[in-house]
Amino acid sequence: MSQQHNLQYHLVADTQLIRNTDMFSSVIDEELVMMNSEGNYFALNQTARKIWEILEHACSYETLLERLLINYDIKSLDCKTEVKDFLIELLQYKLVFLVNN
Repeated sequence: MSQQHNLQYHLVADTQLIRNTDMFSSVIDEELVMMNSEGNYFALNQTARKIWEILEHACSYETLLERLLINYDIKSLDCKTEVKDFLIELLQYKLVFLVNN
């Protein structure tokens, strides 16, 4: 994921997210390799794959962070920063969508 888009996203605790279901995917070794309908490929490591799995169903940003903090030994602030950056990238590539409340 290297191409950047000029869209701005503001994620707050109750922001609802869900993954794009229009993706073809397969697990290779411990990575999730995906391709969208436009033929773009993406590879997710084990932690990113966990985020992808959680977002199978609509989930708030806060709930996502809570689930990750339970599963991984990471400081809350570090988790929030890293996950926010990753989610913004997923949003930019339309791999994840915001859910309207």
